[in-house]
Amino acid sequence: MNHNMTFFGETVLCIGAHPDDIELGCGALIADIVNQTDVVCVTLSDNQENPQLKNLVDEHGESMKILGVKPENAILHDFTTRRFQAARQEILEVMIGLKKQYHPEVVLVHTANDIHQDHKTITEEALRAFRGTTLLG
Repeated sequence: MNHNMTFFGETVLCIGAHPDDIELGCGALIADIVNQTDVVCVTLSDNQENPQLKNLVDEHGESMKILGVKPENAILHDFTTRRFQAARQEILEVMIGLKKQYHPEVVLVHTANDIHQDHKTITEEALRAFRGTTLLG
């Protein structure tokens, strides 16, 4: 039995809470499919409140470039890390906007078993926003 998924010609939307979540969670898949489909990567927190992570935004942009994601498809928002729960409605609205703009066939998010509060919020809001869309997490 063939368990391979085909992404050719589809729009794949990757949503992560923080810089490096997408790269670590599905970077290999992105690198494999980026030349055969549209890949859009959305990171919801730039994590800039931590002074030890001052280069994080630049590193995130570089990693997206290395994976082959077009600069216009590497989107970074500024929700506050560890405060996603309080911004659930705004996050849901961002996701609904992404659905309307990109019409993704596949959405990749954090696993539903992830205990990090921001990751959990991403997955829960994605389930609401992307009903009827293949959601993998």
